[in-house]
Amino acid sequence: VDFIVYLARILLNYDSASASWWQTEVVPAVDATLSPNGDAKTWQQMRAAKLREIFADYTASVEIGLRRYQEEGRRKSGLLKKLVDRYGETQEGRRQLALAFTLLEDQPLELLSSLLSSLQLDTRLQAVFSPALSDYLAMDPTRLLPIIQ
Repeated sequence: VDFIVYLARILLNYDSASASWWQTEVVPAVDATLSPNGDAKTWQQMRAAKLREIFADYTASVEIGLRRYQEEGRRKSGLLKKLVDRYGETQEGRRQLALAFTLLEDQPLELLSSLLSSLQLDTRLQAVFSPALSDYLAMDPTRLLPIIQ
């Protein structure tokens, strides 16, 4: 589940159709449904809750797509290759994909190793996890893991 959720975040950041849908349809629709009356903190909490709800539905659709991919006999290594080809143009894109695939139990180790070796030393998976990480990620479904938290 963690892999699917993180992959959904990656798609909202690196897939142009998903990012456009989120920014031009989802966020404005959520903002339009909320009353501007009341205090800003309550508004932000309501907005975050609605966005998380829509993100959960989006994540479910990503999971369905992944199931279809696996049912067709495709392997995780093929998925990683495809995602790197599509979204791994930048160091940060490759780093985020590597982070996602480390969340799998059965990791495509050879490809992950190759992917990590393509990163500069200062870009590798160097992250210090803090107790506030879940709050950081919960505030916005498009947030990815920063280089250093």
